[in-house]
Amino acid sequence: MVVAPPGSGKTYVITKRIQNLITKYHVSPENILVITFTKAAALEMKERFLQAMEGAYGPVTFGTFHAVFFQILKHAYHYSREDILAEDEKSQIFRELIQFHDFEGEDAEEWAQKFMAEISCFKNSGKTQEEYKAVSMEKQLFDEIYDKYEKKLRAMRKLDFDDMLLHCQELFTKRKDILSLWQNKFSFILIDEFQDINPVQFQVISMLAKPEDNLFIVGDDDQSIYGFRGSSPEIMLSFPKYYKNVKQISLEYNYRSQSCIVEGALKVIVHNKNRFPKNFQAVKEKGREIEIQEFEDRLEEHEELANMIENYKKEGGKYSDIAVLFRTLMTSGQLCERLAERRIPFLMKEKVSNIYEHFVAKDIFAYMTLGAGSKERKDLLRVLNKPKRYISRSILDGPYFDLEDLKKYYEEKEYVMERFDKLAYDLDMIGKMPPFAAVNYIGKGVEYENYLKEYAFSRNQKPDAFLEVFQEIKERAKAFPTWEQWKRGILQYGESLKRQREKKENKAEAVVFLTMHGSKGLEFPFVILPDANEGITPHKKAKMPEEMEEERRMFYVAMTRAKERLYIAYIKEKNGPLHQASRFVKELEEREEK
Repeated sequence: MVVAPPGSGKTYVITKRIQNLITKYHVSPENILVITFTKAAALEMKERFLQAMEGAYGPVTFGTFHAVFFQILKHAYHYSREDILAEDEKSQIFRELIQFHDFEGEDAEEWAQKFMAEISCFKNSGKTQEEYKAVSMEKQLFDEIYDKYEKKLRAMRKLDFDDMLLHCQELFTKRKDILSLWQNKFSFILIDEFQDINPVQFQVISMLAKPEDNLFIVGDDDQSIYGFRGSSPEIMLSFPKYYKNVKQISLEYNYRSQSCIVEGALKVIVHNKNRFPKNFQAVKEKGREIEIQEFEDRLEEHEELANMIENYKKEGGKYSDIAVLFRTLMTSGQLCERLAERRIPFLMKEKVSNIYEHFVAKDIFAYMTLGAGSKERKDLLRVLNKPKRYISRSILDGPYFDLEDLKKYYEEKEYVMERFDKLAYDLDMIGKMPPFAAVNYIGKGVEYENYLKEYAFSRNQKPDAFLEVFQEIKERAKAFPTWEQWKRGILQYGESLKRQREKKENKAEAVVFLTMHGSKGLEFPFVILPDANEGITPHKKAKMPEEMEEERRMFYVAMTRAKERLYIAYIKEKNGPLHQASRFVKELEEREEK
């Protein structure tokens, strides 16, 4: 077991290990299996190996878990690619399954993604359906959709990606002859990024490695950040318990980052209790101190970040040297808008949904449009009973409406008349306010936030996700003095995202936007970590100690992507916990003061 902290040369270690096995110990290349977690990592590893061998090719097997297990199943059952469920087929199945449930059309796609993620997590957990506890939905709803999904797969005679692991596990358990065949084939197994392994993957690999147990694993427990996929640092931390004779080697030098960055990252990660102790240091000189900056609000923060990026370019740097890393892409929108205004090119490395297309945003815009004087039926229909006003949709029978005319249908129902009067008053108030104040009024005065809570509870869901969208939209409204200007900004943002999706070249001269998850394995001369506030990083969903430790590992991973310069920004405490500096920033600053 090689414990390899960030920038310590783990790829070099693995390729030299393979070379040594072949040239020094005369192991046949075809008996060597190298497993990675991504196709890109497998290709890079293979290229590095071929360079190390200086053209002397050996048929070593490089592949992801899924690719390797598919080859095993293909050999046993004659599977082809057509037997594996494509992602677009999978999405279509879930869209069909949830159409019979009471989900609004606008959030149906979000639910489809949620079911796919939850079922994938279950299949990788190694637990039975009875043992598994769904995280993002009620158990009854999960079981219902899961059973229908599995029935559909059987009818189509297909496997999904996660099934490949489960079927391989089942094959090895039932067919010892086939297991023995592959054990003889792969007598030396090397695994990269071992901290990301999940229980099912580990069980299959443990079976495959026997009886010799020639396992060579490389990873860093401090970089285990994929808990939502079922991975856990516990497997790596317990590796010496599974294999009593394991030899543990720790790489102790970082060749990537300046000394200040490495020291700062270590000051944060040492607060985690469940980890291997490490004696880790940088090879490079001290370099530039980590910059930590407090701002009054996000507007000020993003203006300064845009200025800083422009200045970096003017001083001879490249836009592509810069990576802005977010805890979630939801908080990236405002900075996207600022950079687009300044014509600073940026590249979204991961797919990001347009928050303005969310049903919560559309509801807010309907209220804003009505407040601005719209009499169109479609606008009123959208929010007629959000919150509940007991007004029937059937009374709106033309393309336009008049509230006074509509009231006549309910002259004998005083409680509905009162709601009509309140709606008229609310729309008048919204029309007189700038966007931020108007959205705030929609949430509190109109009681739309209470509607979101009721909507969530009626679907056995926590309201946090919907309220988070509402708060993000309210935050973005601050940048616009009028509704007309905000509408133009919304249109420009949508066009900007569309251009991002159409970009074919990923190596464009542009600032890179990534999530902390997506930045894993990458490095950049200049890294910016915005919104380093409690509730964002660590995320407000992290409640348990193990969840908080994963959040800290994520921040550690983000910090150690920086080679030369690291800039951390947070918003000043203003309106409660959301605006407190992240505990990770405080850990960094407190240590420096000592």
